[in-house]
Amino acid sequence: MLTESLFTRKSALRLSLVVVICFCCYSLWAQQASPGADGKNSFTARLMNIEAPANETFRYTATLHNGSSVSRVYELKTDLPAGWQIAYRVEGSQVRSLNLDSGKSQEISIEVNATVAAKPDKYRLPVKAVSEADTLLLNLEAVVKGSYALELTTPTGRLSEEITSGSRSEMQLVVKIQVAYR
Repeated sequence: MLTESLFTRKSALRLSLVVVICFCCYSLWAQQASPGADGKNSFTARLMNIEAPANETFRYTATLHNGSSVSRVYELKTDLPAGWQIAYRVEGSQVRSLNLDSGKSQEISIEVNATVAAKPDKYRLPVKAVSEADTLLLNLEAVVKGSYALELTTPTGRLSEEITSGSRSEMQLVVKIQVAYR
């Protein structure tokens, strides 16, 4: 009788331990599988302010998170200064919109090209991720430090000459360097 009682107690203890372990594992799994840690959508970037000359590309890496309980299609939009260009890349492909499953995040590469004539200054680049349900705003900044240009030409503008093998001909070259700094 005593052995049966000990056996039953051990079995009950083991069963209780298994139930507690299963409950803890399920709780951890449910937290990871839930749509977003806080249930919110977000659009973030670690580096939001980048400095470069006007003739170089400003490169940002952003993360878009869908914390809602449903999949969403986000369209990427921005208002750029006149003549500037922007490209959004996801997994190496250029995109304008993307479908993001519930609880998932996606890294987005953002490449911005200023006009060569951009004056040294700080430019605000408001990037939006727009879905049917909400609009997420990411405020980026491009600081144009200046620009530089190198031009090689001749006094007449002609860069070719007719010459035969073994003969000589002189050509005057004009090098123009333009540098503008902040």
